[in-house]
Amino acid sequence: MRKPVDIDSTHSLAIVKKIGERLRASFKEDRELPVSFRKQIERLRQSEIKAQPNVAMSLRGDKS
Repeated sequence: MRKPVDIDSTHSLAIVKKIGERLRASFKEDRELPVSFRKQIERLRQSEIKAQPNVAMSLRGDKS
């Protein structure tokens, strides 16, 4: 059984961004994605937008 890996939010966000970059690159060739997949991509974009201010605050040390 694998042990869980504890990573901070900065590294977590970097991993998510890298995965997103690779997915975008691999799907550029196929412009006609299924509607359900496009909705999931949009949800991912929205979550990235919401996460960015939180990471910036944690890097500055803000606790609000």
